[in-house]
Amino acid sequence: MLNIANRREDRWDPVLRRIDDGGHHPESFVAWWERIGSRLSNLDRQIAEQWVYRHWTSTPYRFLTLEDLSWRQETWTSEEVVERVHVESDVEMNPAHDLEVFQGKNRLGPLETARSWRDGSWNIPIVVLSTPTGVLTHSAARPDLRYLLIEGSKRVRYLNALRWNKEETGPHTVFVLEHPEAMRD
Repeated sequence: MLNIANRREDRWDPVLRRIDDGGHHPESFVAWWERIGSRLSNLDRQIAEQWVYRHWTSTPYRFLTLEDLSWRQETWTSEEVVERVHVESDVEMNPAHDLEVFQGKNRLGPLETARSWRDGSWNIPIVVLSTPTGVLTHSAARPDLRYLLIEGSKRVRYLNALRWNKEETGPHTVFVLEHPEAMRD
């Protein structure tokens, strides 16, 4: 079981962090990938951009050593995404509210998540971590949690809202990560 109870340990090499001068001229993804891409050759470029590059400071999964990750690409139905993937979030999924927010009904227009939806799916795959033996949380062992959402919570919330609204969705490309710590009993 993957222990996610104490995720405070940061195992990511600080050298891999994008160079940022306080937000005025952050290192572009292209420059970052040119500088460190060979160190993350085990990850797809899109995984590196969407997760490591963009969410370095906000991801709770920095206890997973990047060098030990492997990945595969799969195609899932909408039902598989919503039913299989555990989304850790302080925001509860509320499909009616999410549909209104993402489609921008009370704003100037749709959010980026809705604008990047094409032909029944998102234009960038979500990233999940396979946890075939489950996870150990602060409160309990959860052998039922077989996939943790690593990156893409807004896309999953929007998918859930579209399904609730009975719109045609799917199939979806999903990046599935594997890590040795998540494969143990």
